[in-house]
Amino acid sequence: MTAPRRLSFSPIEVMSAPRLLGPFFAGPSWNRWRAVVKAAYAEKLTAAERKLFNEIADRDPPKHRVKELVAIVGRGGGKDSVASLLAIACAISFDPRGKLRPGERATVLCLAVDKSQASIVYDYCRAAFEEVPALAKLVVSIGAETIELTNHVVIEIHTANYRTLRGRSYLAVIADEIGFWRDVNFANPDTEILTAVNPGLGRIADSILIMISSAHKRSGLLYQRWHDYFGKNDEDVLCVLGTTRQFNSTYSARTIEKKLAEDPQRYSAEYLSHWRDDLASFLSRDLLDAAVDPGVIVRPPQPNIHYIAGCDPSGGRGDSFTAAIAHREKDGMIVLDALFEAKSPFNPSAVVSEIAALLKDYHCYQTTGDNYGAEWVPDAFSKHGIKFLPPSRDRSGFYIDTLPLFTSGRARLLDNPKMVRQFASLERRTFSTGRERIDPGPGHDDLANSAAIALSLAAAVKSSMNISDALLARARQPSRPFAIDFSHPTAEQRAMREKSEAWWRAQRAGPQPEPIRAGSGHSPEATFGPDGSPHSVSYSDLWDLHTKGKRRS
Repeated sequence: MTAPRRLSFSPIEVMSAPRLLGPFFAGPSWNRWRAVVKAAYAEKLTAAERKLFNEIADRDPPKHRVKELVAIVGRGGGKDSVASLLAIACAISFDPRGKLRPGERATVLCLAVDKSQASIVYDYCRAAFEEVPALAKLVVSIGAETIELTNHVVIEIHTANYRTLRGRSYLAVIADEIGFWRDVNFANPDTEILTAVNPGLGRIADSILIMISSAHKRSGLLYQRWHDYFGKNDEDVLCVLGTTRQFNSTYSARTIEKKLAEDPQRYSAEYLSHWRDDLASFLSRDLLDAAVDPGVIVRPPQPNIHYIAGCDPSGGRGDSFTAAIAHREKDGMIVLDALFEAKSPFNPSAVVSEIAALLKDYHCYQTTGDNYGAEWVPDAFSKHGIKFLPPSRDRSGFYIDTLPLFTSGRARLLDNPKMVRQFASLERRTFSTGRERIDPGPGHDDLANSAAIALSLAAAVKSSMNISDALLARARQPSRPFAIDFSHPTAEQRAMREKSEAWWRAQRAGPQPEPIRAGSGHSPEATFGPDGSPHSVSYSDLWDLHTKGKRRS
């Protein structure tokens, strides 16, 4: 392989050279970052730089170039700027000779929870390669998500999905805002993502993993890295932690003070890099997984069960319109029977009609909603013979009600991955007054909200409401021939009674409908979306398939 065109500069030289990125990092406000970059690459620090380094590392500078740099820095502290600097420095100085197979590329990966976040570092890199002549000479092509260089290096953005990150050789991986990535409670946990890229980092000598983020809650991979490495003289991992103004002295102190006065817990994390003590995951993934009945996506209605409905209305834009049905078993188990979701955009009136039909299948003629506040909702349900009840408590109250159901093993959920993810994303915030609030993490909680309402209300049903089978049989007879207490029934009346009771015994002894399971004779493609969750009409489709005919015209 002939020598490819590249520039042999260290990161601190790239940061300082006038013909490279020096003009973008000029001034004393970048001095602390210079100290961090020099320490990470085992370059000698001046006495002033050593002091700046000690204040945010609480350790000796590494003696060798580190394999991981973990920078926990307040908002506006320059994290993305320095991450792009390191990405560029790694990319332009790489010599592929003897390190890559024919056709192989060394990848500098800008990784974040979504492409919008990942594109921040990538856009900084792209601007540098477009605007700095010395860097532009190294470019083969620049696209919306990929920069290809003459030395077989590719800089690209990617979302944090461990299933799609394998097979590459990584020169550098930048995990942007990793403190806000999903933890073990999610389908793409942060630990699995790093497990996916570590073998690729191992293929190239002197590769580096760069984690940059503001501080967040006391869980997840970032918190674990801080706990394990901050203030410790580890030669492979350098962890630094500092405030916004420690890393960027030009940031407005007045803005920080104002935000701290508004919400001390939240903005102490954002600007002062304090871990949040008021945030915790509401439900662990283990508790949720234990509550799911695998493969059961709907439980058909059965006689002699008192069903409860909950819903989370929406006007058709942004949020989904969801509903859930649950019941209480005689042994105290609280069972989720059906879920409905209409994803926006939709016609609210048509969706209410669908939900009303579903509720009537379960003999539910009322439903409790959340504090949506739109006046049209009760009227819309009323037109279909369904009474819409306002909630007796707020969303947090319903979620808190479900907690003992999960911890005691009394909750039984449907196998709906989207609902489970929404439950797993819930965060529990505790205020100084002792009050607690449950909020959704990233994304929505529409399905989880409806399920929580139904489960909570079903759990509140008194066990004393259970009615004997014999009494139910009498009450449900169309003609009710023995509703009147005859002291001296005739032979004809006795015969009628015995015939009716025999009929009900036969009904009770007959086969009961089984829960509908995924893959049980229906087409999954017609029922489930790409995320594995049912479409808005999935209940109707499944019910029609189960009954071998249309549920309604």
